[in-house]
Amino acid sequence: MDKHCPTVKISKRGRVNEGRPSSYKPEYCERVIELGKQGYSEAMIAQELDVALYTLANWERAHPEFLAATTRAKELAMAFFEQKGLENIGNKDFNTKLWEVQVRCRFPSVYREIQRTELTGKNGGPVQVSEIPDADLLAIIGRGN
Repeated sequence: MDKHCPTVKISKRGRVNEGRPSSYKPEYCERVIELGKQGYSEAMIAQELDVALYTLANWERAHPEFLAATTRAKELAMAFFEQKGLENIGNKDFNTKLWEVQVRCRFPSVYREIQRTELTGKNGGPVQVSEIPDADLLAIIGRGN
């Protein structure tokens, strides 16, 4: 049986895989932090620990110290990418577009570009809105009779 595709068992209380022993080990906290220092993503950390992404989420809910470690790892991964960007300022061979996509996608709360459009009326006042009868509108756009 493939350990990444275990058989799903439903308990009498309707819970999935209730009672299955966890493969969590407290030493994973230190490993996760070290991986974060190397810029690893959540998916890469799950791969290194040989577990599924949902297992990491389950461990975060069940073990506060693991949640703290993964939170710290994400901060360290962001610092890793920021450091790479700083180290390569002026390097014509550095793929700045790839770097930009990485930080925007992986750290959107910090690197999201927000565009806002604001409409104002005359002298910065409110936009004046009025209704035009259909016949007048058609005449304005050149479809009137």
